[in-house]
Amino acid sequence: MHVHFIRHSESTNNVIDKSDMELYRKRREADPGITPKGSAQCEKVGESLNKLDKPCEILFSSPMKRALLSSKSIAKSSGLKTKLWCKLYEDQGCHQQGKPFGGLTAPQVKELFPDIELDDIIDEEGWYKANSEEDPETAYSRAVEVVNALSEFAQEKRYSAVAILSHGNFLDLVFKVIFGVPQDSKLKYLHENCGISTVVFMEDYKKVVYRFNSISHIESSPATSTNFEDLDEKYVQG
Repeated sequence: MHVHFIRHSESTNNVIDKSDMELYRKRREADPGITPKGSAQCEKVGESLNKLDKPCEILFSSPMKRALLSSKSIAKSSGLKTKLWCKLYEDQGCHQQGKPFGGLTAPQVKELFPDIELDDIIDEEGWYKANSEEDPETAYSRAVEVVNALSEFAQEKRYSAVAILSHGNFLDLVFKVIFGVPQDSKLKYLHENCGISTVVFMEDYKKVVYRFNSISHIESSPATSTNFEDLDEKYVQG
């Protein structure tokens, strides 16, 4: 089973100046939308998915607003069926300056994206049920659950190819799980906005990574275009 991991498009939080992190944390939104540039990025992702040798059968999306808006745009340009997968949210959960926020409710998601299939977890109070920010160990355990679920999809031959729309920090954890890297490792698996990484989940539980953080579909620069000097700031609750 081919799994195409995609980071959401440029969000309104992504464009806030991070030179003063204290000010950034005050200005950031708990559940931001996407920018006009982000919308354009999504169209190109949808076009790219349509050109794959093995077409995707479904797009699983994080419940966070920036991910849902990205998924809606990608689904429109690719024709993909989309399903909410609440476990794909960003690490630390949904919060504003440390205070937990339930996120979009089921009615709000359906209003925003009428064609999406809902996850059983979301209800009229939202999808984030914790009473605090998510700790690193819990986030890593959630990444393990996602990778294990994808492995089971492959064993069951449920799909031949799927797309996963998630977030920079959570995708870092997912790839740490795939590579067997501990949660507290100094390694960081970076994803640009709308970067695509492809992993083949084999029927014997082996995994083959053959594309990582590709952004050739949205710009001509190399995939490793991140400015490493501002690495930590760039990936704080993107």
